[in-house]
Amino acid sequence: MKTLAWNVREMGSTRAFQVLLRLKQVFKPSIIFLIEMKVDNVRMVSVCIKLGFDRKLVVDSICQKDGLCLLWTDKTDVQLLSYSMFHIDVKVSVRGRNSWRLTGVYSHLE
Repeated sequence: MKTLAWNVREMGSTRAFQVLLRLKQVFKPSIIFLIEMKVDNVRMVSVCIKLGFDRKLVVDSICQKDGLCLLWTDKTDVQLLSYSMFHIDVKVSVRGRNSWRLTGVYSHLE
């Protein structure tokens, strides 16, 4: 199983989507953690469908800043443990393998 984490900096741009699509094609991750999406849940539904992911958790950006998203395939069992504006914490299980924990964290310096 492969996991991809990427600080997108703005999922709304065509270039960012094209880069993400290429990363997905090359690395074939089961899970993608996106940081600084700067788009809302409605836009991420479209991104999720276009990328071919079945499941998602979006922590909406505030005032078009930040934002987190976790995308995963339906072959991967993801159980949400907790989330906030700055993190997503899940338990990941795949049939026939041990479960493991994924915690994606983001914080900007100010």
